[in-house]
Amino acid sequence: MSAHKVLVLLLFIFCSAHQFSFLPKAEKFVSTNVIKTVYNTADKRAAKCRRWFADDRGVAHLRLPRCPPTEQQAKRNGTFSEDKSPPHVHHPGADRCFRSSANFWASVWQWARTGDDPGGQQCCYRNGQLITDGTEGAGTADRGLLLWNHWWHDVLPSYYCCMDGDQKTCSLYLEKRPIDTGHDKEE
Repeated sequence: MSAHKVLVLLLFIFCSAHQFSFLPKAEKFVSTNVIKTVYNTADKRAAKCRRWFADDRGVAHLRLPRCPPTEQQAKRNGTFSEDKSPPHVHHPGADRCFRSSANFWASVWQWARTGDDPGGQQCCYRNGQLITDGTEGAGTADRGLLLWNHWWHDVLPSYYCCMDGDQKTCSLYLEKRPIDTGHDKEE
């Protein structure tokens, strides 16, 4: 069985098909143990990251909303909903994260008709303020809104590129999945 099939199978076993709520222990298992087993050295993970970088089309073609500068604005905005995945799993240092909301079934229909996922913006906050510095807890633009696309196009590449703490490979990920710095407009 290929690495891709193993990861997809584990993803479907451990994850809800229509929400971003995961079982944290299972998610941690998939994110670290499986990837470190399949790509068992930092060099192999870096090579996988470089291949992903060369093949990925990024998020510039998506019309993603800007992150509100404060958590209160994100709550009131109406464009964002609280991320159900605990922030300590993917965004250590964040108190809370929000994702740009989209109608789930409309997104599934769009994907089924066109093969395009609308993507989404993830905004993470510490002490009520948007995190914009480096990778310490910050959210990123996501190519996938639908769970399986999000995992395949956004989460797994973040592990390949950033789990070893190598700034050079992690910067490749952040070039394709930039951290939004928010906007200045009060809402």
